[in-house]
Amino acid sequence: MSEVQYDNDEIDKVYREKASQLDRPIPGESLTNDPENPMPFEKAPEYTDLTTALEYYFATFTEEGTYDRMLEIIASGTPIMDIVQLVLYQGFQEGLFNPDLMMMLAEPLAYMLAAFCEQENIEFVIQADDEEDRQEEEEEEQSLPMMKQALGQIKEPTPEVVPEQVQSLLAARGDQ
Repeated sequence: MSEVQYDNDEIDKVYREKASQLDRPIPGESLTNDPENPMPFEKAPEYTDLTTALEYYFATFTEEGTYDRMLEIIASGTPIMDIVQLVLYQGFQEGLFNPDLMMMLAEPLAYMLAAFCEQENIEFVIQADDEEDRQEEEEEEQSLPMMKQALGQIKEPTPEVVPEQVQSLLAARGDQ
């Protein structure tokens, strides 16, 4: 076997070529952006309360074309929470709301999409099951027959004989 020997200049050249091909910001680049022309998410958010943000999304989801396309995507098996995450992340990037409002919008938007699906009699999935959850369910299904068999072997308990007059420890202490 022959090992390929590279000198430092050649390694630096290859590294620079690969690093220059990646389209990514340089660390600290956001601190050098023009303050007069900030990114949308660096500005004050357009929506600051939950109700107006929900009204915006209701109007957006019910637009002609968007409504049908959204329901087609959900009917194809895409979980509702995946759509909600995508829509909210895009809204944050566009500067519609801050991260706190984004988190508050997740649940109501999921219910909104579920209501649209129920109105159109479309089967939907809220969130996809993890592989771990499926394994746990399979293990539970396998253990149920064993548990039923074990419960069937338990004999009916017999009542214990309780003395007619039981004196508590507190009452016994008072007799002293």
